[in-house]
Amino acid sequence: MFWSVARGALLLPLVALAVGTLVRSSAGTIAIMIGGIYLPGFVAMLLPKWPREDIYPFFPGAESWARSAVGASVILTGWTVVLLAAAVVALRRRDA
Repeated sequence: MFWSVARGALLLPLVALAVGTLVRSSAGTIAIMIGGIYLPGFVAMLLPKWPREDIYPFFPGAESWARSAVGASVILTGWTVVLLAAAVVALRRRDA
């Protein structure tokens, strides 16, 4: 439980920073982050069984990211690295 909270407390702000850099709008960033955290759970309840079990665990906002804590950390770290890399590229192209 502790590592789940610590992982979210360390990586989700970096995801928000990357999204904010890409969007360049504070209101847009807030909307995307809240939607990215809560929306997959609501959509997953409406889906049939196979996509819910196969696709949903790979969304960063899903609390059941993976079957284990290590898998959850790998998935969230992957999303963070990809978004931060995209933010760095976008920042260098726009503001260079």
